[in-house]
Amino acid sequence: MSFLRTSLIAALALVIGLYIYFFEVPKMETEAKGDRIVDVDAAQLGHIKLTYPDAKPVELARRDGGWRLLAPVDAPADSNAVDQFVTALRDAVVERRIPKSEAGTPASYGLDSATGTRARLELTLTGGKTLPAIVVGDTTPVDFHAFVRIEGNDEVLVTPLLFHTSVRKAGFDFRTKALLHVDPQAVTRLTVEKAGVAMQLERKGDDWALLAPMADRADTEAARALVSALPTMEAIAYFDGPEVNRAGFGLDRPSVSVTAEIAGGAAVAFNLGAADEQAPAGSYFERRQDGQVAKVAAWVATSYGVNVNEVRDRKLVRCKADDVVKMAYTHDGETFTLIRASAGKPWNMEPAGDGTVVQRITDNTLRSLIDLTGDKLVGDAADAAARATYALDKPLARVELSTTSGLCAGITAGSTQPGAAAPVFYLQSDDRSAVLTASASQMSRLSLKRAEFVEIKPETAK
Repeated sequence: MSFLRTSLIAALALVIGLYIYFFEVPKMETEAKGDRIVDVDAAQLGHIKLTYPDAKPVELARRDGGWRLLAPVDAPADSNAVDQFVTALRDAVVERRIPKSEAGTPASYGLDSATGTRARLELTLTGGKTLPAIVVGDTTPVDFHAFVRIEGNDEVLVTPLLFHTSVRKAGFDFRTKALLHVDPQAVTRLTVEKAGVAMQLERKGDDWALLAPMADRADTEAARALVSALPTMEAIAYFDGPEVNRAGFGLDRPSVSVTAEIAGGAAVAFNLGAADEQAPAGSYFERRQDGQVAKVAAWVATSYGVNVNEVRDRKLVRCKADDVVKMAYTHDGETFTLIRASAGKPWNMEPAGDGTVVQRITDNTLRSLIDLTGDKLVGDAADAAARATYALDKPLARVELSTTSGLCAGITAGSTQPGAAAPVFYLQSDDRSAVLTASASQMSRLSLKRAEFVEIKPETAK
């Protein structure tokens, strides 16, 4: 009796479990998912077509694991943008179904034409099966809803306004916006030509050198910024075929031409034309590899229209602090030298005098000199006459740093108006013709006096 009872209970539990699994679970899943207009993932789709009553159709097809735009122009598509589009469609649920007997005429909902008043959406799965087309019509007068019908079904569907908004797309919405596909780390040389003058930068290990229009050290951070910006440029508009007006866009006489040479011999290049102030403001752009014309944000012209002096190195000292064993100062008629045997050894002063050299002050001063940069590169002075222009022939101060191998840096400071309330100071290092401006604070690192390095202890009272 006990065994029979147990068997009946087990059988009943099995029946209930099967009922829940086959009937209740699917029902709950359907209710949780909602009544959807589009119930398909982007991964299942092979073709998407959007047709409009008043705009060019948009057509997309899956190619080589990604998406390609086929209309209104053949161009690479942004697969993420396509996936986001499909997700937005799937998020829209049917909030009400109006049967044909209650709906009245399709025209009253904007659903009487093949495209409706809004759009027609056709989806084809990767296996080739085409789903029933979805026609989108008018919006409701209130409550932010829209009307939809599915071909082959006489019902009128009421959906949130999201669906009505989502199906209205232009080709640009799906198009890849990145204009240059380049790894900044692979760029070996960058040439920027403006007003007939070519500025050429070349990678030298972790640093950059300026090759033209003069040979000089480059500001590595400025060079890296130019190279790093290449893959970040995006189209804010595209122009194709008859839309391209080369003369009107200023691309027949570019304002800036940029070429980036890549390790291995490849290159990417572009021209910038006229500015366009219509929102969003920017400049006309042409990719030289294939002639693609676009509009790019205003920062592109600002960044690549840079003056050559803005990419020249503003650092005045190339020595390493641990290698320096001598600092020689000349200022206001006073000359003295701080000297040590090697890094970590105590500093002494020549000529010797009263007081003891303060090691902390001397170490900090050396570090500040190693980090010294000018404010702005204003010109070049390669001969005595040119140096006189900046009063560098009669310096206010001079500092020399030496290693055990000899002089490693010499900095001369001058001013054409030393007595002014806020004079402009000019700095020049011995190994370059470049002249840089400096603030009073920067100048103070070069105009130190002997007394600022020593401490004089009072005599002990007897």
